[in-house]
Amino acid sequence: MTELIKPLFDAVAFAQALRQRLADRADLPGYRDAAAEAGVSAATFSRAANADATLSHENFLRLSAWLAAASGGKAAA
Repeated sequence: MTELIKPLFDAVAFAQALRQRLADRADLPGYRDAAAEAGVSAATFSRAANADATLSHENFLRLSAWLAAASGGKAAA
């Protein structure tokens, strides 16, 4: 019997974290402003917030850093 391998990246959880951070930031009215702050395009932010797992490594790192900044953390470079 073959066991299923758990994915390393949970696109749904990542999307939820992005949407929650955006909701917590009243000064960012939408995806465009959040994307600009994170250093990605609005389309990339939208795809990530909708659990599209096809992010490039660079965009994943940029969005991860944006999320980490909310808690005073630092994302790996």
